Amino acid sequence: MSRLHRRALPVAREHMALVEHMLTRAQAPGWSWRGKTGLTAHQGRAVGWLVGLAERSGTTWAYALMLRGPEVEAERLMPVRAELARALLVHYGALPAEAGR
Repeated sequence: MSRLHRRALPVAREHMALVEHMLTRAQAPGWSWRGKTGLTAHQGRAVGWLVGLAERSGTTWAYALMLRGPEVEAERLMPVRAELARALLVHYGALPAEAGR
């Protein structure tokens, strides 16, 4: 994600900008929140993640969040990824309180 943000990947810059735009979860003047979720099952456990970047006032934070739980609980647990990530990013000052609401 950091290399994408810095435009340091071996692909056309306009393609990187398009991907970054597609990953935008929320934004307003002065801040943006981008991220990509994933989900898999391994040995009866659901494993979900959200990785991305938060930008605020000229500072960029890279983040990664992983949740694991019983596979039968995946539908209930996995939607929590974005809300938990948002709450942590707000708590640590990477996003303003109104982000993603």
